[in-house]
Amino acid sequence: MLALAYGADGTGGATGRIGMVNLAGPEWLSSAGGRIDRRVLLDIRLSAAEEGGPVFDVAGACLGITTFGPHRQVLVIPAATVSRIVPALLRDGRIARGWLGFALQPVAVPDALQEPAGQAGGLMVMSVAEDGPAARAGIIAGDIIVGINGVPANRFRALARQLGTESIGNKAALRVIRGGSIVSVEATVEARRGE
Repeated sequence: MLALAYGADGTGGATGRIGMVNLAGPEWLSSAGGRIDRRVLLDIRLSAAEEGGPVFDVAGACLGITTFGPHRQVLVIPAATVSRIVPALLRDGRIARGWLGFALQPVAVPDALQEPAGQAGGLMVMSVAEDGPAARAGIIAGDIIVGINGVPANRFRALARQLGTESIGNKAALRVIRGGSIVSVEATVEARRGE
């Protein structure tokens, strides 16, 4: 499918680029944890000034707006995603994301606990925010998070998927390795601070 991407030239003028939709895939999560309704990748190049402009198909339907992905690939934030988040942006000036209040580092699960954990890797708690949800739930530095809400937590994105806007105020069931055994901890998700 052909796509036309409009942008700015950095001096007050407009640009237009034509290209193909190279990929149209399912819903995905951005690196900041935002839910994007579809993965749409264009085979065009944009300058930094052109990012954020509208993209249309050949029939004139708005596909969404452009943004840069990994390696400066041009992605489309779908119109459905834009329509979903604009009311919150207008109301609150930001999109709230779920937060538990800890810094994490990927680590290997100790050999003796890999079978009970059901995985070879986890996320070690490096620090805990004072008076944050994790601190109130009893999470401490050195704990290894291996699951959240029944989903293995061996990568940051697995955890981020559980902490979208809709998670705020909900309980998060954490599986944690502590002191050589696996324990369950429950924390209440809050809106990320400082956003």
